[in-house]
Amino acid sequence: GDASRKYLAAKEKLVWRVYPFEPDMKALAHELFRERLEDLLGCEEGECSDAINRCLASLFGPGESNVRLLKRAMSICDVLESTGYFMGSCDDPRRIATLENVLALSGKVVRDTMRSGSDEADHNDSRGQSFVEHFMEASSSEGLAALPFIERYLKHGQVAESETIVAELREFQVAYHPEGAAAQRADASISRWQHRSFQNSDIPVIVEDIASSIIPPSDGGLSFDRYRDALEVLYGIQKCIPDQNVGVQDVVSNMKRAIDAEPEAALSSVEHGIICWQAGGFPKSMERIGAIDELREYICQKSLSSSVDAARSILEKPEGLRPSDIISVINGERGLTRSAYVLTSLNPELAARKLAECSNEGVHEVHSAILSSKTRAMMLHADEGAAVREWLLAFAEAIEPSSASELANRDVLEWIRGNIWEMLGVPREDQQEEPSGPKVGGLAPRDGGQEV
Repeated sequence: GDASRKYLAAKEKLVWRVYPFEPDMKALAHELFRERLEDLLGCEEGECSDAINRCLASLFGPGESNVRLLKRAMSICDVLESTGYFMGSCDDPRRIATLENVLALSGKVVRDTMRSGSDEADHNDSRGQSFVEHFMEASSSEGLAALPFIERYLKHGQVAESETIVAELREFQVAYHPEGAAAQRADASISRWQHRSFQNSDIPVIVEDIASSIIPPSDGGLSFDRYRDALEVLYGIQKCIPDQNVGVQDVVSNMKRAIDAEPEAALSSVEHGIICWQAGGFPKSMERIGAIDELREYICQKSLSSSVDAARSILEKPEGLRPSDIISVINGERGLTRSAYVLTSLNPELAARKLAECSNEGVHEVHSAILSSKTRAMMLHADEGAAVREWLLAFAEAIEPSSASELANRDVLEWIRGNIWEMLGVPREDQQEEPSGPKVGGLAPRDGGQEV
């Protein structure tokens, strides 16, 4: 372009002679960053040399020769140092491998940022990818999704709380550098398939390693975060070697049993994962695996069933009802639809009868919850909105203020019933004039209320 021609013209006039120089980047990186890594690991000079060499090697991309890039990528150590997570980890291969991953991902983020918009970047994005290249790109995307503190810092200059970073590092380490023997064997076999470092005779061992690792993660099984990787390998083997007895459906059934054992951990994996569970920003370029969609829905439904069971058990307790416990279960759900589903799973007649037996504090809690923005949002925006309106109407119809022994509770129950009718737009000609309600504390105003 014009800029290149101008530069070459200026160079010809101003530069007398150009000497080619190709620095030894590995030696330079060692000289520049060795002490920084020693401080991060808490070791003396000359100690942990193997670990430090592996960490520095993980920084480099193919043909890397940009010292500014390496320096910027290594700045992630400022964040890591404040957590103390890697202090004293020289003899812990799982934590060292995690640090290698963090540095490699930091290098990728900085490389992509520095090269964004260049002709080279456009060219690389447009060319066809081999299987290994495709896997490496997907793996980096998933790693950055699992460790969001890296991009937050390198792209936006934001530093997350140390506790948040440590939690992300621990979850990543459990998933990608497992402790259990079965999970380790499966992880190694998955890696051999993904990096194409196996022989055909190794296929039965790869299948067996993966199949035997599908037990609850707390028992040393493969992390839920790796279920897509495991199924991708098995489906790939089934496609490439049709006569190989892979037994994918048996593996999927075992995955469901592992989910049954630890539903909340499985749900956490779904919420934090993007690529592995094919949700949210799952890239269209990747092959979609039907079993993963099935497992994701199974996990969400399983977790939801746990919340339903918890709310019902609270409502059905023979002793006095504590409405705040049920309200916490409903509000603790992720998303309006899930909260609405838990609410409508309860028996409205039983809830109304138990409410009449509650303490004054409990009755006021229900009133605030009924008028909360959460309830109104469930009615209007949740997929279960119509069911919420039907439930509230049945609840209001079942309320019997006269059954409450406490005078104050009778008035509040009457007020709750009237508020629900008003929210639902139900005309009631025989409805008595509602009491004005207490003027001090407790009850939310008619036009809103604080979410409990």
